[in-house]
Amino acid sequence: MDQIQTDKLRALLLKYTTMDMSKPNFNLSKDLGIDGDDAVEFLLEYRNVLGVDLNSFKYDEYFGQEGVPTPFTILKWLFGGFKNEKKLTILDLIHGIETGVLNPE
Repeated sequence: MDQIQTDKLRALLLKYTTMDMSKPNFNLSKDLGIDGDDAVEFLLEYRNVLGVDLNSFKYDEYFGQEGVPTPFTILKWLFGGFKNEKKLTILDLIHGIETGVLNPE
């Protein structure tokens, strides 16, 4: 990844969180707090600014929803349903830029 792309990714991350890219294993949702509507906005900007294809990316497997929890989400949390959510890391974003497609699997 060239310096211009690195700078664009760093600026985009700093727009949504105060963390920087020094910890590439950070999970966007759990570690950086980018979730719900913010995650949608972040990914749309990531696509538009860095030209990464998001067509095969399964948002719901990586991010939760913002807002008031529903009875279903409370039950899911109580029974450990959120423990298996996949992690989208800064390294995944970098790989997406390098390949042109965000597909962390």
